[in-house]
Amino acid sequence: MLKITGLALLLGTVLLVVVLKLFFLPQYDQHTMPAPIHLGAETTVIAEGNVLSEVGEFILTLSDSGNATVEIASEDFQAEAYPFLHLQMESTSDYHTVLISWHRQSHEPAVITQPIENRNLDSLWIATSELPGWNGRVNSLRLGISGEPGAEVAIRDFSLYPPSLRRQLKAMLSDWTAYVPWKR
Repeated sequence: MLKITGLALLLGTVLLVVVLKLFFLPQYDQHTMPAPIHLGAETTVIAEGNVLSEVGEFILTLSDSGNATVEIASEDFQAEAYPFLHLQMESTSDYHTVLISWHRQSHEPAVITQPIENRNLDSLWIATSELPGWNGRVNSLRLGISGEPGAEVAIRDFSLYPPSLRRQLKAMLSDWTAYVPWKR
């Protein structure tokens, strides 16, 4: 009985991987796969808040109004080429409001803002295809943080990634294991 159960679980896992690979991931040639877009000292603009450190991570102090805004300054990119966003943060404060916004070319509305309701920001993988309006050419990507004025927030990763099976599984795991406040 235990052998049959183990075999069924193994077979189900293999079937899940095959289905994800065949039906949910776009087929890219390794030579045409877009490079990931990362938060880094040379690609980041701090629109609001103060930077304390840029070594391996950004440590920000929220402004007097309790806000910080970080923008990844990159070339325009095709939204559909980046189906995964990774966000990894740590804070000295208990509660923050986190928003992701992006500016699109020739689409209405031009700027779209999406609140991140997941409270597990230690390592959050987001399937961008689930974000309303994630399509077309994107000019800029911003991360907005609101909270207690003067609170420190460490942003360890804020990156866009091209498709891969590993990232698809990480996004699914983030969806399944994350705490999201229940709304009636």
